[in-house]
Amino acid sequence: MQSTATDRILRLKAVLALTGLTRSTLYRKMEAGTFPQSIQISTRCTGWRASAIERWIDNPPPIGPPCIQTDEAAADQLARASVCFT
Repeated sequence: MQSTATDRILRLKAVLALTGLTRSTLYRKMEAGTFPQSIQISTRCTGWRASAIERWIDNPPPIGPPCIQTDEAAADQLARASVCFT
């Protein structure tokens, strides 16, 4: 998607249709900081900048906690601990 010179404001139904998210997931991601924040259009009306949604679709944040690098001894210990005996 390409953004135009004038950034459009998308309402909730359009954002849900573009992203495939449910309403509750969208608001949970906003609260977690992994989805663009909505902007206030009027007293009881909010929307999202189309460019922010396009950027999120093009490059969504990774799912789950980040991988933690460990030192060699800890990695060795982890490998031994995860061996399954049958």
